[in-house]
Amino acid sequence: MLPPEYAELFDPMQFNVWVKIDPAKVVGASAWYAQRSEHAGGKSVAARYLDCRDAARRGEYVSLEWILHLRQLPDALDSVPDFAVPGSAIVSDEPIVPDAQTPFCETHGILFTARLGCSVCKDPVWHKMPPGLRERLHRGEFP
Repeated sequence: MLPPEYAELFDPMQFNVWVKIDPAKVVGASAWYAQRSEHAGGKSVAARYLDCRDAARRGEYVSLEWILHLRQLPDALDSVPDFAVPGSAIVSDEPIVPDAQTPFCETHGILFTARLGCSVCKDPVWHKMPPGLRERLHRGEFP
């Protein structure tokens, strides 16, 4: 098996974690996003509030702005912020934006690009699911 740092450097497949914002926790979500983008000259809490409020009203998924490798997903999903609607966390191949037409891999519980297919199905040797992750994704056992 390749060392983890090798996989991070040379594995071209990346994943993202998405959640829905609890309408009662929009202020917390706004502060969380503003803090994460503060170092990059990002939007203020007030500007983020409008984005978060609108996403919560529409029931849209929002990215947690994480670009992850498959082995990092369990920890990322275990640390989903408390503003997320319980059970709403999903995983997608990067740069997939979840919507009603996004294909879903029933085997691995990951949203993927229709043209490319599920990255884990395509390369099961390289993309080994961390123990228990597949089952947890199917059961929605994340905050």
